Amino acid sequence: LTSAYSTFTPPLIVLSRFSAYSLSNIPYIIKTTSPLNDQHYIPSYDLWRSKLEEDCFDGYELVGCEVLEEGERVITEEGEVWKVKFKASMRVKGEKR
Repeated sequence: LTSAYSTFTPPLIVLSRFSAYSLSNIPYIIKTTSPLNDQHYIPSYDLWRSKLEEDCFDGYELVGCEVLEEGERVITEEGEVWKVKFKASMRVKGEKR
């Protein structure tokens, strides 16, 4: 993460990223994804932005996010990673509660 976000705790980052997804704040989603995240990090900003613009949970309403475990610090050869366990809730837009 850039220095502007370095004072955020791992749980705060999870919650802020959930909010970013619910608002389709693509630049923030990209900026706060670690390059060590093999599942989601894409080195090309333009390609990544394009993929997120195609489908950033547009068909869903993100309704809640709860941090279940505050985080486990893992040191790898590539750097430091925090693993945070959380539960996100969403529903199909227009679906009754």
